Amino acid sequence: MEEALKEAKKGRLHILNEMAKAIDTNGVISDSVPKTKNFTVPKEKIREIIGPGGAMIREICDATGAKIDISDKGDVSIFAIGQENLLAAENKIKLIAIDPKVGEIFEGLVVKIIDSGVFVRFYGNKDGFVHISEIHEKRIEKISDHIEIGQKVTVKLIGFDRGKAKLTIKNASNDNINNDSESNGKNRSKTFEKRKKFF
Repeated sequence: MEEALKEAKKGRLHILNEMAKAIDTNGVISDSVPKTKNFTVPKEKIREIIGPGGAMIREICDATGAKIDISDKGDVSIFAIGQENLLAAENKIKLIAIDPKVGEIFEGLVVKIIDSGVFVRFYGNKDGFVHISEIHEKRIEKISDHIEIGQKVTVKLIGFDRGKAKLTIKNASNDNINNDSESNGKNRSKTFEKRKKFF
């Protein structure tokens, strides 16, 4: 993780140099000047954000073109060209840093079907399990008659079992959905800002 933090710092210094170049002699900031965003994440989430060997943070950087610096205290600095790329990187990090809450409703994607239920990717890269009894109000015998892999479903987080998310489809509502896409991070930004002072 230390090596990944060093690499992120080098990237930050590079972006700062590019920012200086983007300011012309009249002091006018070019449209291409990188934008920055600073916030704090829980220290226990740093390793998860960086990922094994820095894989996760590299994936975020590659997907958004952003440079990300994370201190060992959880202070995050994002540098990206364009507001859209900046927000995309921020949202990807917050999807990792903020855990979903019981009772929240999401749009998810069915990624695996087994005899006892289905696995749904509902929050960033997080998967949850829907037991066969939580799929339909009526008893069903064969899941594949009702659901297929790749299908989008509305799910509700009803609890955790040894750290694994338990979901329901039959008791989910279309009201107040938190999308599993990038907008999920946007929808929860205010919640994050309110909670970060306790980190």
